[in-house]
Amino acid sequence: MGTLTEGNLRELSITLLADLLQLEADTERAVVVLNEMADLAIDLLIAAVYADALRVLDAIHDAGQRPELTTPAAQSRQRIGQCDAVPELAAVLGDLSTAERETVAQCLRRIGPSCLEALSKPLLAVEDSVAVERVGEVFVTIGEEAVPLLSKLLSTAPGAACRRIARLLGQIAAT
Repeated sequence: MGTLTEGNLRELSITLLADLLQLEADTERAVVVLNEMADLAIDLLIAAVYADALRVLDAIHDAGQRPELTTPAAQSRQRIGQCDAVPELAAVLGDLSTAERETVAQCLRRIGPSCLEALSKPLLAVEDSVAVERVGEVFVTIGEEAVPLLSKLLSTAPGAACRRIARLLGQIAAT
């Protein structure tokens, strides 16, 4: 009974869902599993279990490589990117350890551009902070797909934020 911990059960659930998604030949059932995995990813992000959330996001990404699941996987990532957990991530990015920050950044990269709207509020802050810097790093990492939102923000941002957003656009162009 000592091995039956919450972490072990969570790991088993993730592994079983990922395997089921990979093996499922029926598209409709695979979409159901994708939706379950998206719900699980959201719950894990809210619970700050970032490494496990990354495993789920990796499985969703891998499923998106299958032609019949490209659109459903993108829709799952879209839903995750627009969930309440993403703005919370932006709020805590400045407080995370280096390892946690890298894992969260990987999660956000896996989610993709749908998370950028939720992350954009800190970029409009007048004062620079570690959290603002780290949110900016996410935009640069996502790259060209972040340009339309950054351009939109540039037109409405206060002066200090305009300079920050312009720097981010320059960093994206340089990569």
